[in-house]
Amino acid sequence: MKATIYCVKWGNKYSSKYVNRLYSMLKRHCSIPFQMYCYTENPKGIRKDVNIIPITDDSKEGWWYKLDLLQ
Repeated sequence: MKATIYCVKWGNKYSSKYVNRLYSMLKRHCSIPFQMYCYTENPKGIRKDVNIIPITDDSKEGWWYKLDLLQ
C-alpha cells in the first residue's frame, strides 16, 4: 500500500525548489512507499517524480485552493 501526499503551490511565494525539497525529505525519511501530488498552476521546475494536478480555476487565491483537494 502506498501513502498519498498532496501539496499546493500557487503564486510566486514559493518556488518549485520547495516542492522538490519536500519530495526529497519525504524520500529520505518516509519508511513506507508514497506517491506525491502537487496541485499547481505552474509546474515548471518540479521534478518528474511528483505528479502534477493542474489548477485550471483562477477564481481563488492562496490557501483556498486546498479546498479543491477535498472534492
